[in-house]
Parts: sequence; structure tokens; C-alpha cells
Amino acid sequence: MLEVPQATLVSNKIASAVDPADGKTICSFFSYGKNDLTEMTMGISRDDSGAFIPNYMEQGIWSNDPFNKIDVEGV
Repeated sequence: MLEVPQATLVSNKIASAVDPADGKTICSFFSYGKNDLTEMTMGISRDDSGAFIPNYMEQGIWSNDPFNKIDVEGV
């Protein structure tokens, strides 16, 4: 599971990595850890976010809760 921003940015390289011993791809499947990725990218904790995300949304800082809808442009 890819859970850190750098790993997602190079996921194409991770997906195509080959084992030098047998020439087979090392990874046949991986997934993205959305919650951890959002926490690391946005610099916020999901556990604490309920105290301020509704306020950010009311003020128009965020249009959606980043833990409920991926910010495709930002994340």
C-alpha cells in the first residue's frame, strides 16, 4: 500500500520495478492509502480534523472534507 506522497509520485517506477535475479516484476498490485496520504499531504490528523474542517468548509477554504473526497489537483 502506498501511503506517502513521494511513493505515489513515483508509483509508475515502483510498478515497473524488476527483480534482477529472475527478471520478473516485483509488484503485481498495490493500492493507495487515502487516509494516510491525505494526512501527510495536507499536514493534518484525521483524528483532530473534525474540530476545524467544518469551519474551513463554511468559510470556503475547502469545498469538501479531504478525507471524504480526494483533492485531485492538490493531492
